[in-house]
Amino acid sequence: ASSPFAKGLPRFLCYLLFAICYSAFNVSDGRWAAPGSRLLFAPGTRSRQSDSPPLPRDCHVFSAICYLLSAICYLLFCHSAFTVPTMSFPLERLRLTIAYDGTGFAGWQSQPNRNGVQDHLEAAFQTILGQKVRVHGSGRTDAGVHALGQVAHVDVLAGKFPPRVWCLALNANLPADVRILGCRRVSAEFHARFFAQGKMYRYRIWNNEIFHPLEVGRAWHIPQRLELDRLTACATLFSGEHDFASFAANRGTPAETTVRTIHEIKVKRVGPAVSLEFSGDGFLYRMVRMITGSLVQVGLGRRDESWLEEFLKSPGKRKTNHSAPAEGLYLVRVLY
Repeated sequence: ASSPFAKGLPRFLCYLLFAICYSAFNVSDGRWAAPGSRLLFAPGTRSRQSDSPPLPRDCHVFSAICYLLSAICYLLFCHSAFTVPTMSFPLERLRLTIAYDGTGFAGWQSQPNRNGVQDHLEAAFQTILGQKVRVHGSGRTDAGVHALGQVAHVDVLAGKFPPRVWCLALNANLPADVRILGCRRVSAEFHARFFAQGKMYRYRIWNNEIFHPLEVGRAWHIPQRLELDRLTACATLFSGEHDFASFAANRGTPAETTVRTIHEIKVKRVGPAVSLEFSGDGFLYRMVRMITGSLVQVGLGRRDESWLEEFLKSPGKRKTNHSAPAEGLYLVRVLY
């Protein structure tokens, strides 16, 4: 931390330089003051009390320069006098576990319309702290995609609140469809995105002629009967390390590599509810939705196993044009 002397030194130097320049201005543009005489400060004005001869006319140029320098020094002094010195405070890093219904949001990432989940979290922190902070998530989710266990980290003033109180304070300032499920202190080296070792996603399908109203916005409605045996058998094709270029949408900046490892795709049915659970070391943009949409084509009998194999054998040569809608997708867990 800086000492009080070091903090006040720039202000003192500005004031000293102002005094020197202003004195030089008076000497150069006025008259040398005789003992007992008064020195007038207005340029070109002659003293009524001093009979000493005026200085040469060239001094007026020097006078103008000194006057300009004195004005600059005065402004610098005023700025330093009224500027609150920057102070550093100890920070601590919090790891947040977040759940949200993505229906009403423009995805996770901050947006110009300030309707990303990240925007609402940062606004809640600003309300509590009175200053802006940056929230870093483990990754993006698209508009309409939900999260059961998104992870983020943020740096805040150390000792402001215990983790439990942070949960309560944030939830009190967040929309009802965003909630902090957990909060804990972590080391300053932890990073929600770069420390992630993998993710788990779940895709939900409502496979019934009648779409239950409570599933609207939370599942993909497929009224035709899905053949789960075929779908499950084809899901095993994606396990292991593959180049998934044919199952990735363009986001603008291409990924460094389209090779990913899927550990497993579990297919389950409970009544009309069908779920596909993906676990892997990472997923490309819309990869889960495009794989799901393609598997559904097989489950409906419209495509066969060889159609999927061709995408994996010739990655990127052609892309599948079947993508499941966003509302059925959930980020379940981030693996560290």
